[in-house]
Amino acid sequence: METASDLVLTFLANAVWQVTLVCAVALLCVRVLRRASMAQRHALWSTALLISVLLPVLSVIRSATIEIVPLRPETEAQATAPTVDQHGRTFPLSPVPGTAVLILYGVLVAWGSGRNALAWLGAWRIRRSAQSRPLTPEMQAAEEHCRASIGLAPVPMLCGSELSGPLTLGEREPIIVLPESLFQETSPELLRSVIGHEMAHIQRRDYLQKIILELLFVPVSFHPAAWYLKRRVDQTRELACDEYVTREMVDPPAYAQSLLDVARAIAMFRKPEHSLGVLDGDILETRIRTLLKPPARFGWLAGKAMLLLGAIALIVAGVMAANHAVGVATSAGLQGTVFDMSGAVVPKATVTLIENQTGLKHARRTSESGNFSFESLPVGQYTLMVEKFGFSRFRQYRMELGRTLQTNPVLTVGMVREIITVATTVTAQ
Repeated sequence: METASDLVLTFLANAVWQVTLVCAVALLCVRVLRRASMAQRHALWSTALLISVLLPVLSVIRSATIEIVPLRPETEAQATAPTVDQHGRTFPLSPVPGTAVLILYGVLVAWGSGRNALAWLGAWRIRRSAQSRPLTPEMQAAEEHCRASIGLAPVPMLCGSELSGPLTLGEREPIIVLPESLFQETSPELLRSVIGHEMAHIQRRDYLQKIILELLFVPVSFHPAAWYLKRRVDQTRELACDEYVTREMVDPPAYAQSLLDVARAIAMFRKPEHSLGVLDGDILETRIRTLLKPPARFGWLAGKAMLLLGAIALIVAGVMAANHAVGVATSAGLQGTVFDMSGAVVPKATVTLIENQTGLKHARRTSESGNFSFESLPVGQYTLMVEKFGFSRFRQYRMELGRTLQTNPVLTVGMVREIITVATTVTAQ
């Protein structure tokens, strides 16, 4: 099997070009689907981010699969003929730069994991400190109107004394945490806009999706294209909620004005990562412009069909990328079983690997079941020899090792020479 370091390096090598490819295909799809709804665009960007993480993982799984290489013995004359690179698209890497890359990547993953942990802690503190407070008549009317518009079950609405903006927390038992200033608000449009936006997140199950994508994003967070995909996911999530609210609860101009009012109130507010707020995405200007001048959209059926085509395009690109995955190896290995012509295993045979560049030999004895194994070999070209008394020597002069391979040499019965010495004694007469 491949070493853990080789698997991580393989993941990184494939992520560099596969994430870029998926991002490019997603951009092309969005260009074609410019009349799709924001919810459909959000689904497309989310699918692209998910595929960007899965593709390098599939490449690692493929690399970790031990390849069985058929061999035939070669003569010394045949050794000068061209040979096929038996480790395929596997690139050797010196252990020193490989270790440096692994250290940098480990630091980045640790930073991303720590950032997620701190975000969880911040969200947990807000949830724990939030207090129940009677809703004002205006808030109760806005809450009932929003719930009736989208058919949502009652959701606890708590007060966060340290907050300046509304938040949604939780998936199984979601809550809406409102700042204390909203409990003095009397504008029906603003209350419907704020409460409706948070309820739209709950109805769309955005919180669970956000958490999943945040966790999946960590392994590819070193890639600028992955950051772009994640930003587009966050932005289209908010735009999709805007469309939802203005379609079901509030008129677009009133909603746009409410966004501006909320933005002025929470300009200095920094919300925790693992929560959903009314001003997420950092695209307030784009949201206002979209609300006041909405673009033409596909019909429901046409939008679904185009979204399906976009998803198919991403999947096809992913399959093609998976078929061209590369491997990175800082060490190589070889394992297998020695057989004779009848298919029986050959125990106690001597298996020798000779490094063609240095002449260094690595020798093993096959076990009682005919098995042998070499691990942690330098990547390069080797000569394989298998010897056993009573059999012809098996030899392959050029074997490219760039990962762990499996091969099963077959020995043929050799000529056994027996020399008989006859001694005679001559007796003098």
